[in-house]
Amino acid sequence: MVYRTTEISFEEVLKTDNYNYCDGYAATDKKAAALFAYSTDVYLRSVNAITEDGILVNIDCNSNREST
Repeated sequence: MVYRTTEISFEEVLKTDNYNYCDGYAATDKKAAALFAYSTDVYLRSVNAITEDGILVNIDCNSNREST
């Protein structure tokens, strides 16, 4: 079974506990959020697709997820 992070309150824990959390989608300063992504210790992400032979496919328009 697959759960979204919002379904298990994962994002709420990151926002309320002592974590330096940045939601890139909700950020008002997109450039600052993109620069912040390069300096993180942990970067949460997902896979865009899995091919029939098991290869993970990641497509990223900004290249910040692929380069970190």
